[in-house]
Amino acid sequence: MSGIVRQGSDSGAVNTVVQDWLLRDYKKFILDLSAVNPVDDALPGVVIPCLLSVMRAGGALRVGGASQRVMDLLKITRLDAVLAVYPSVAAAAERFTVEEKPTGQSPC
Repeated sequence: MSGIVRQGSDSGAVNTVVQDWLLRDYKKFILDLSAVNPVDDALPGVVIPCLLSVMRAGGALRVGGASQRVMDLLKITRLDAVLAVYPSVAAAAERFTVEEKPTGQSPC
């Protein structure tokens, strides 16, 4: 995602893309918020429908590249309690890989 996030059309568009990938049996999603600016109260209206769709399908949604303003908004709305937030998309992707390793192996 990039630019200004608006509730309504942005929410529907992002969730439509997520739904399309879910239909193709993808279960792991990273929402790159590094280029989202400015941040306002519309962001939860975009993230929550995606998170619910992914969770209902048995998948996982991560957030990568969140600015301090995005982090503050996630904290205020308490979305940080239900979303895995990482400093970068690479860190979010790496965490998916670590979690896939068989039990008993070190993630390092």
